Amino acid sequence: MLHDKSLYRVSTTKKGWRASREDCQKRKADLVVINSREELAFVRLMGSSWIGLSDQEKEGTLKWVDGTPMTSSWRHVKPRDDGGARDCVVAGEDGWSEEPCNRLHHWICEKVLDLDHLEAERNKEGSVMPTEEEEEAPSITEFHSSTHVLPVGQTARYTCHAGGTPEPTVEWLHNGRPLERDGTDDQSEAWVERGFLFIRGGRYGVNTVCCMASNSAGTANHSAELLVFGKSWIQGEMFVVDV
Repeated sequence: MLHDKSLYRVSTTKKGWRASREDCQKRKADLVVINSREELAFVRLMGSSWIGLSDQEKEGTLKWVDGTPMTSSWRHVKPRDDGGARDCVVAGEDGWSEEPCNRLHHWICEKVLDLDHLEAERNKEGSVMPTEEEEEAPSITEFHSSTHVLPVGQTARYTCHAGGTPEPTVEWLHNGRPLERDGTDDQSEAWVERGFLFIRGGRYGVNTVCCMASNSAGTANHSAELLVFGKSWIQGEMFVVDV
């Protein structure tokens, strides 16, 4: 996923903090370093994941993987004084928390793009100057769901379209996790096929669906909730009325 001047990748499996960082580095990236409130809001959409923050070097002093310290203004959850048992940071919708580094979580890789350097290479002396195309941040132009309430065993379908220049990439998130194109997520029973998102009601409860559009000019998203219910739940909960 592209946001601002960075590429992001959210894992589909879970690993410890160190193994997660090694995976990012193999991809010539690193665990995400959050530098702005806009980036923080973007990362929150990805669900509970390891980020590039820990106090492994010095207990009680949190540092990002790029060596910069974390200022107090960023502290969403105070570090726990438990003798170094919790040194690595997980970010989620409810804030940040320090956890044992060997605990298994999803993780977020970030690769910062040097867009100015790439543009200079394209326009260096002797080459043809490209025609500049005015960029436009994405906007969600259509979001539609076949239902908001789904019986167990049935399937809901979602449609999402976005506009912008250049043409944005549209990705789906289910309960905070990204879904691969034309792939099935067996755990959540959600998959993307021909651009549509399908969710099969396998378990009772509320599902969160997010359509995210991104291009080099920015990002946009639209979220919705899907309630999955069973027959017994309907009789016991939905049809309790005053008489």
